[in-house]
Amino acid sequence: MAISKHKILVILLVLLGINYNLNAQVSLGLQGGMNISKTVVDNEIVQPQISSISSFTFGAIINYKINSIISLQSELRYLQSGNEQNLGNVEKITDYFHYLEIPIYAVATLPNLQTAPIVLIGINFGYLLKSTSKYYFHNDDFTQFYNRANISLDVGVGVMHPIFRNVWIQLSGRYSYGIYNIEKELGNRKTRGIQVLLGILYDI
Repeated sequence: MAISKHKILVILLVLLGINYNLNAQVSLGLQGGMNISKTVVDNEIVQPQISSISSFTFGAIINYKINSIISLQSELRYLQSGNEQNLGNVEKITDYFHYLEIPIYAVATLPNLQTAPIVLIGINFGYLLKSTSKYYFHNDDFTQFYNRANISLDVGVGVMHPIFRNVWIQLSGRYSYGIYNIEKELGNRKTRGIQVLLGILYDI
């Protein structure tokens, strides 16, 4: 019985897919670091003087290597961000935003180097767990006044360096540009952040 051209094409695509999956390299890891963040407010009624704060972030990494140059990297991480509002004199309010984030990056790596430079670009989906404001000794919950969802565009650079067989260190610096209004009613507030992250990955 003759095999049609369509069946041959399907068989070839299946074989190519199997070969692609066999050759693909998946790495798992953990990371942590520092987040320098602030919010940008576009509001005609309220124009507080806002400055950045330093906080922390940590989470897990999965990296799916497509070829020797390009890989896809996703993360699941807890990130604390916020800002400081100067009310005049010595009065200040510190806002904290606690996010669970899932960034998805395309990563380009310069191959065949012991310490390989990398470039990351992608989109970051955040879910607000809690928002608090600290004023002197008061720490009030303001979660209800903010949208749960946040979306950011992320870009970054870094390096990958092997420390043992199948074990890598990834050091990166990233800039996160929020594109979604996180306030529900008062104004248009968007997040900004710079992260310095150190991760360790294992090729499985």
